Amino acid sequence: MTSALFQEGVISTDEAGLITVYDPGAETILGYSADEALGQPVHQILRVQEHFSWVDGQTLLSLPSGNYSLKDKNDRIQHLHILNTRPSAAGTGLPRFFLLVRDLSDDEEVEGLRESFLASISQEFRTPLAAINASVELLLEQHAEMSGVEVSALLNSIHMSVFGLQMMIDNVLESMKVEAGSFKIHKELADLGDVIDDAVLRISPLLDRRGQSVQMKGCDALPALWMDRSRITQAVVNLLSNSSKHNPIGMPIDLWVENEGSEGVRVMVADRGSGVSLKDKDRVFERFACLEDRDEPRYGIGLGLSIVREVVEAHGGEVGVGGREEGGSVFWFKLPYNREGNR
Repeated sequence: MTSALFQEGVISTDEAGLITVYDPGAETILGYSADEALGQPVHQILRVQEHFSWVDGQTLLSLPSGNYSLKDKNDRIQHLHILNTRPSAAGTGLPRFFLLVRDLSDDEEVEGLRESFLASISQEFRTPLAAINASVELLLEQHAEMSGVEVSALLNSIHMSVFGLQMMIDNVLESMKVEAGSFKIHKELADLGDVIDDAVLRISPLLDRRGQSVQMKGCDALPALWMDRSRITQAVVNLLSNSSKHNPIGMPIDLWVENEGSEGVRVMVADRGSGVSLKDKDRVFERFACLEDRDEPRYGIGLGLSIVREVVEAHGGEVGVGGREEGGSVFWFKLPYNREGNR
C-alpha cells in the first residue's frame, strides 16, 4: 500500500527564539517531546550543522531555506529540509519565526529504490532484447542457407525472449496500478485446475530454456472459485518464474494443491535452490526486495512476488514462504472458498 513519502513538522518561536509551537511531526522527526521542546531555545532542539559548524540560535533563525544535517535527541544524524519563514505576529508587529521541517530520509530511500529499479529493469530488458536482435539479424542475413530446424530454433528463441519481456511489462504495469491505488479485480466462477494449467503452459517457454519441468500433484478435480482468472494466472506464473530462477538448471519444479476444507485451497510452488533465510521471510513479498543472503545471483526487478501478494490479498487470501527438508523454498498462497460477498 502507498505511504507518505516524507514526514513534516512545524516549529515556531517567539522573538527571543524560544519555541512556542512544536507539532507531532516535529516530535517524530527530532525525537524530543513537546513537553521537552516548548519554551526551549530553538537551537538546542534543532541542532543544525552548516559548513561543518553547529549554529547558534541567532544564526539558525537567519538561515536561508534549504537542506541541512542535524542531530536528533539520540544524536543520530538526520537530513532535513528547513523552510524558514518570518511573518509578523498578528497585532504585535514583533517578528516570529516558523520553520517547516521535512525529513528527507524517506525521500532518499525512495530515490535509491528508483535508481536500483531503473538499473535492474534496464539490465533485465537488455538481455532478451539482445537475444531478439541477434536472432532476427541471423534470420535476415542467413535464412536462405538455414535448415528448417535452425529457423525453428531461432524463432523459438525469439518467442521465449518476447514472453519474458511481456511478463516483466505486465508486472511493472500492475505495480504502477497498485502504487496509484487503481488496482482492481473482477471475479468470475473459474476452475482453479484450468487456471494452473494455463499458467504452466504460459511459462513453459522459459522453463524449456532452463531444461526444467513442472511436477504437479493434487491439481485434478479442483473446486471452482470466485476469482479474477487472469490475475490468479499471473500470480501462478510469477511463482513459477521465481522458482525457475532459483532452481538448478535441468531440475524439476514442484507444484501441488491442497484442499484445506473450510479454510480454502492452498497452492504451493517449490524449488531446490538455496532457500530464504528467516529474517527475509517477512520481506520477500515486498517490492524491489533484494535478498542478499541467497547464494544465487539476483534475477529480475523485484516485482513478481509483490504482485502475487497484491493479487491474492485482493481475493481475501494470504501468501507465505517456507523451507523444505531437501533444500529450497516453498512459496504458497491460499484462496478462500466461494462466498457470495466476494462475487
